Amino acid sequence: PSAGLRILVLVPTIVIMNWQAELDRWVPGRLQEAVFGGWPRILVRLSWSQRMAAIGEWHRTGGILIAGYEMYRDMVYLDDSQNASAEYNPAGRQIVWSERRKKIDDARRLLCSAHIVVCDEAHRIKNPRSALNQAVQLVETRHRVCLTGYPLQNNLREYWAMIDYCRPRFLPDWDEMRVRFATPIRRALNPQATEHDVRYAQQKLYVLSRLVEPVVFRLDAQILHDGLPPKREYVIRCRLSSLQR
Repeated sequence: PSAGLRILVLVPTIVIMNWQAELDRWVPGRLQEAVFGGWPRILVRLSWSQRMAAIGEWHRTGGILIAGYEMYRDMVYLDDSQNASAEYNPAGRQIVWSERRKKIDDARRLLCSAHIVVCDEAHRIKNPRSALNQAVQLVETRHRVCLTGYPLQNNLREYWAMIDYCRPRFLPDWDEMRVRFATPIRRALNPQATEHDVRYAQQKLYVLSRLVEPVVFRLDAQILHDGLPPKREYVIRCRLSSLQR
């Protein structure tokens, strides 16, 4: 990336350090500043003021900023119950801005200025009405990347939500997707499904795979074969205990 390019990486909290380890592995040491345009910064175990200092530096110099989904959501999003941007002061008849709203406005202005946003385990944004989904939508960049290990047929609504986030309106709305694809595919997964149901669902899966091909880069387990040792299976026979008999 060029200097000043801001990359926001949103991940489940449990894998934050995995991302740091991968960055260190593939782009070690001082190369990170040259490659990423700035040192990667991680928002973990920091107070609000420490987070804002790190975000402010990232905003000025660019580079990679890694944050957990929940922390990011809480820093940029106010739901309807919190979204009273001002409180009425009857004594002075003045509008008094809440301290919390001001802090969130400041954080939102900086965080949502990212040029590229990457969402790991992106099925987490599956619900368009959730606070998390609304929070990630606040980043206005069109350069969005969603990473997931979900196969297409597992949960079509979650897949639709991810693609709709990356490429809004690329797919039909969910009501049409449900009728055209989700219902016949789900019907074929029923143990009572007929042979016709299964064939029809396979046709729908093929059509859907071709439909999303321009925006979905799919890789299967084959890419791991060269990097993994050969598979060996061992069968060990044990005597049953008296309780097992």
